[in-house]
Amino acid sequence: MIRTIRNQTASREFNATLMRNAKKCLSSYLAEVKAMCQMTWARFDIIAIVGGLLLTLLTIAAGILLANCHYTDDSKGLQVSKQWFVFSTLFSTAVLLVLFNILPSLSAISICVAMAFPVTVFVMSRVGAKGRSVNFSSFLTVFFLFITSVQLLSSFSNSYVVYEDVAVFFLAQISVWVLYLTVLEQRQEPSTANRKKPKLTNFDVMRVCTHYKFGFFGMCLCLSILLRLGHNFWRCREEQWTCELSSLVQPLSAITDSNIHKNLRYFTAVTCVCAVAFLFRSWFKHFGNLNGFRLGIISTRYFLPTMSVLVSLHWAFICLPQRVLDKLPGWQHVLLPLLVYGLFLGCVLAVVVDPLCIFMVVKQERAALQLEKGKIQIPQVYNHLKLQWHEHFQQSTADRNPLVYGLATVYSSSLLVLLGSASIVLIMLLGDGFACSCLLLLAAMFLYLELDASLKNAEYEVSDQLHTSWWSVIVWQLISTHGFYTTGHQTTFPTINWEAAFTGYHGDYASNVVPAVLLVLNTYASQVLFSLATPLLLIWPFSQGRFLAWLGFPSKHKMKESDVAAQKRGEFIIQDYSEEFIFALSQLYMKATTVQAVKLLASMAAAGLHRRHLMVWKVFAPKFIFEGVGFVVGSIVLLIACAYVVRVHTSLNKWVKNLSNNEIG
Repeated sequence: MIRTIRNQTASREFNATLMRNAKKCLSSYLAEVKAMCQMTWARFDIIAIVGGLLLTLLTIAAGILLANCHYTDDSKGLQVSKQWFVFSTLFSTAVLLVLFNILPSLSAISICVAMAFPVTVFVMSRVGAKGRSVNFSSFLTVFFLFITSVQLLSSFSNSYVVYEDVAVFFLAQISVWVLYLTVLEQRQEPSTANRKKPKLTNFDVMRVCTHYKFGFFGMCLCLSILLRLGHNFWRCREEQWTCELSSLVQPLSAITDSNIHKNLRYFTAVTCVCAVAFLFRSWFKHFGNLNGFRLGIISTRYFLPTMSVLVSLHWAFICLPQRVLDKLPGWQHVLLPLLVYGLFLGCVLAVVVDPLCIFMVVKQERAALQLEKGKIQIPQVYNHLKLQWHEHFQQSTADRNPLVYGLATVYSSSLLVLLGSASIVLIMLLGDGFACSCLLLLAAMFLYLELDASLKNAEYEVSDQLHTSWWSVIVWQLISTHGFYTTGHQTTFPTINWEAAFTGYHGDYASNVVPAVLLVLNTYASQVLFSLATPLLLIWPFSQGRFLAWLGFPSKHKMKESDVAAQKRGEFIIQDYSEEFIFALSQLYMKATTVQAVKLLASMAAAGLHRRHLMVWKVFAPKFIFEGVGFVVGSIVLLIACAYVVRVHTSLNKWVKNLSNNEIG
């Protein structure tokens, strides 16, 4: 009995020892497997991630500084700035050497950070006292900074990234109605403040309908409806289980329903693309920018309608049965899109060579002296001089000046030529199903420009309108982001429209540059349009935004006679503030680029923070890639737009100088 108990005790101790050894072996095995997986599967360079975030953050800080401050040109300030620049350069070099000794793997990131540091300090030392700073007491500024912060913090949630289309639409709607609330705060109308208003006993419908608050309410309501209608063109992500794909997303050739539905879809798309060309052309005709035979005017008059017709014929061609298409030669498949590309390039070349869409009418010159033979010449010369002097004194100075059509919208008209031609090309790349979405997007763009111009005309005097608020740029970027989803895109690779790379080409490319450009233009159509139209935020209030003023929209400043005269000059008054305009344009570029960079920084931080997340390769990494490419595309297009506006400004300066020299001569 005792022997049996001893054997059982020994076996239990032996089993316990075996279990402990097995546990140690298994733990060691799992640790080695984990280490091997971390080395071979997902390796992240933490130093490079942190360095990239710091570099982007430093760049954003410099952009905010440049967008809110002026430079000083005084010699004392320049001397101090040089001293700060030398000090910051020596300090950053010492920091760079220390970092290289401690962490040699920093490499290029540390060099970039070290080079950006002295540049930032140099800019900070050049800040003058004349600079405008952000008015944090303003309700609009505080609110939209809060909206931006909420949007950026939400980027760290995978649910927000999945349903970002709904969230951006909600934020855009809120932003529009917050603008209306600011109008409701206007309690006194300067035009009627000093008059005794009669007491109204009855309800007057016309009085309500012609009130500026009702007009602003109608414009905000129309903008909200346009944003809401864009929901019909959204694509669905794989994670959106309740989403139903709209039939408008499918190409016209893939529709197998009845011919009535197919014809209705086609003629609706044709109506939209023709409406784009018609509306742009009507705007030019209304403001007098369609007179004359300049290159930009000819391209607007003839190229835009021709491009819309060619796009309509291209959609009809691809709807032919497949057996018919197979019998046609290859050049016929690509002829119509290539003609559209050619007309677009011709339009761009025309407005670059001759960017002014104006027409000058010179008064009829006086008749030359004609002497009759056989008569005394001295009395003839005397009578001719007497007649010339009589006409000269009877004619006023205004009658002797030339008539110039389209001068009040000289800047915006030149930019709208590029915007209209680019819109038709992007509609062709997006397909017939998104022609209505592009039309809605353009309508929302111009409606917001009117709202922003009305608020700006009420806030600033004419001489102080060379300034664009941060909240205006933030709302502009919100509508642009909403347009990304309205044009049928998501931040996922399966939703990329790969067919756009073959629009106008067979597919036998010598290089990948052409398909890449076409694919990027299709994916970022909204960013391209809004970046191209961003300078209008600065230009539009000088000639537009007068609708609400006619209804008695209150202004915070007292209207002077000089302001009334300046409003009649329209955009031509920018010539009086040439240097201020160039600086305001550069400020606008910095603000728009900074807002895009902040979104990029949020996606970078989210991807870096969730690098071990289960959905990192499904949600956060694609979001970062789309934001990065969108930032590059938007910055390049915005730079081209600003450079073109500078080209228009330079050409107008030369035209004014030539006109002055001719008058003097």
